[in-house]
Amino acid sequence: MRANVLRWAEAARTQHHPPTAFQTVFRMPGTAEAPALFAECTAPDARTVVLRLNRRHPALIRALTQPAFGIASPASFADGKDPGGHPVGTGPFVFQQREDQTVRLRRNEDYWGDAPQVQELVFPTVIGAQTRYYWLLTGEADAIDLVGTSDFVSLARRGYQIQQRDPYNLAFLAINQRHPVFASVQLRRAAAHAINRSDIVRSYYPEGTETANDFTPKLFDVSGSGTGSAYRYDLGLAQRLVQASDYDGRALRFCYPTDVSLPYLQEPEAIYARIAEGLTKAGFTIEPVPIPWSEDYPARIHAEDPDRALALTGIMGTYRDPDAFLASLFSRRTDLLGVQESELFEAVEDAAGQQDGDTRKDAYRRINEMVSETVPAVPLAYPISAVALSSRVTGYPLVATGVAEFDRVTLSD
Repeated sequence: MRANVLRWAEAARTQHHPPTAFQTVFRMPGTAEAPALFAECTAPDARTVVLRLNRRHPALIRALTQPAFGIASPASFADGKDPGGHPVGTGPFVFQQREDQTVRLRRNEDYWGDAPQVQELVFPTVIGAQTRYYWLLTGEADAIDLVGTSDFVSLARRGYQIQQRDPYNLAFLAINQRHPVFASVQLRRAAAHAINRSDIVRSYYPEGTETANDFTPKLFDVSGSGTGSAYRYDLGLAQRLVQASDYDGRALRFCYPTDVSLPYLQEPEAIYARIAEGLTKAGFTIEPVPIPWSEDYPARIHAEDPDRALALTGIMGTYRDPDAFLASLFSRRTDLLGVQESELFEAVEDAAGQQDGDTRKDAYRRINEMVSETVPAVPLAYPISAVALSSRVTGYPLVATGVAEFDRVTLSD
């Protein structure tokens, strides 16, 4: 394990776009104003690892449960080898083949635990909810993820099983404060009031999705007092704020992903169009910047770019703690948002260092309130997602994070 930690730490000393899980959890690379959480990792003996931190971080154990912290044999990355190029591990399945947009795994006959029933897993990348729907109907797929909003009723009537995950993702509109227009909090507020978030939720997300008024899912019970009013839809107010500003009508570059369905953005092109429509009515001039997901959309929008005004994106919850959502956005300055408020950064660090309890919850409530006052981004939705199963699948356990336990899947044949 020590070899893995040191490898992650070494890679984290260079800024990545977007930040790696290690960089987010351990606040790397550190600065004089915001030192890293990670100090050192030692191994006193073959069965003991000591991870030393520069300050208290009670959520660390939860954070280490992320798939990103899976342990690989040091031999797999010795001499600079990339373990991603030759997947290794001790799990119930082993890598078999990757061809075009399809990955195949086969059952690990030497697995140390209970042997899975499924002998082979095939993961084809199928872009578009309608295409996935027809794959299930024609028997090309035993299960499909990210069931389309319009397909729930049809699949249920045809007798397909539909299982929904708890809402543990966040869709939001990132506003770049380093852009000269959105350096103005007045215009950031105008943008927030121009977006009919409830209409977007009703139109483009499955039933059960809720409009987001904060940057932490409701299960944490840390919603700020009155934060919803900061993002409420009020086109008239948005227009007045724009008219009262010195905005000169310059085109605002608005990035959004294409050719992809994501747990937090199942129909990104349509959601972009609805947001852009509201912003245009408010008085903004929008320049669409569609970026195919395959062209590394996350890296593009997280890179420094003062010409990028807006970006449609989101967060997938990876472990059960508010820090999983707030740290990546508000624990330090990022090129995605360009936030400069040191008071906000300090508040996130202070909350992360507290033990679970009412005091910590109150700290996170205040953070959500601080964010709503400066509007560095606009929360859109806490989406649910769903898996549809053919009659052949008799058991398919779901978890909110979307990491399926395929060794527990059962089939009728």
